Amino acid sequence: MPNKKVRLLHIISSLQIGGAEIVFRDLLHQLGTKEFDHQVLYFHDGPLVAKIQSLSIATYQIKGLFFRYDPVFLWRFAKHIWQFAPDCIDSHLWAANVLATSIGWLLHIPVVCVLHLAASDEKKSKKNSLRSFIERWTTIKAPGLVAVSKGVKQEYVNQFGPSLERIKVIPNGINQDYVFEQSKKDTKFVKKQDQFIIGSVGRFIPRKNYILLIQSFAQLSRTISGARLLIVGFGPEQAKLEALIQELHLSNKVTLIIGKPACSYYPFFDLFVQPSLSEGLSIALLEAMSFGICPIVTGRDHSVIAHQYNGLIIKPTLKALIDSISCMYYDRPLIKRLGNQAKKTVNESYTIKKMATQYVIIFKTLKINSL
Repeated sequence: MPNKKVRLLHIISSLQIGGAEIVFRDLLHQLGTKEFDHQVLYFHDGPLVAKIQSLSIATYQIKGLFFRYDPVFLWRFAKHIWQFAPDCIDSHLWAANVLATSIGWLLHIPVVCVLHLAASDEKKSKKNSLRSFIERWTTIKAPGLVAVSKGVKQEYVNQFGPSLERIKVIPNGINQDYVFEQSKKDTKFVKKQDQFIIGSVGRFIPRKNYILLIQSFAQLSRTISGARLLIVGFGPEQAKLEALIQELHLSNKVTLIIGKPACSYYPFFDLFVQPSLSEGLSIALLEAMSFGICPIVTGRDHSVIAHQYNGLIIKPTLKALIDSISCMYYDRPLIKRLGNQAKKTVNESYTIKKMATQYVIIFKTLKINSL
């Protein structure tokens, strides 16, 4: 008699285009339907809904009657979970983690909360103090806690204490076959022979620090005539970034690619720069590295990049950005060597298959322990 499938309910706050959402989609694809009976609950609509439905996985958007997270929302949320009766809940992103942990406790369903970014990474504010308070009594109580990088785990340990050493680190992985396939799609973008393309990918939000990147490029472009800056993304800071580009007279040298898939643009990049004030484990970074593109990231240390081995780690300052990008432009053997090592790093340690295998063990273990 064949083993019964694990009934696995996935809860995610958003199915917009973002790093956490993309790795969620790739995880579902890799897990497949042979061993799992999947359902997906989500709160914010987005283009990834259709992608998940194409995997023959049922998706359900939970809405409130008057506003998001109103009593009607909570009733619909609890009712759906009660009716599906999952063996295990897999949740992603802050709101989903809080609600999944709460309902899991009420209905005695084991929950795996995936921590993509620590709340303490964000700018300190009353809002984030409240988020931390809520997390203390919900998310971190989940039977299964997974951090996407050692850095995210350490942030939670620092914030909530040594009891969170129990967090398991499962690094994000990428579906390289899918990324390479998507990269072949025509973008209509033309790269001239003498151009040096500095690329970046991410949401247009303050944490990504794109204002600093554009300001540093303004100075670089005065001495490197062929330099061009290409930023792929979308978000609330779009108008501010466009105004800065106009103010610095960079319209012919800086291009914002709004709301388009990044995969098609990686082949044009000579260098990948991620100037973020904080990151979890960036899918865009892993994708860029898989093409053999040398990365420059900001911070004190990094869970993927080893300085001068498979990229550069620098301070998030104007001078550090200018100096490091200039160094890469003038030292082509170095940029090639770091790019090759970056590609090797992803091939060996950050594949979707390796990531999914570790999640399968957690889901099945929690099901057995709950019986």
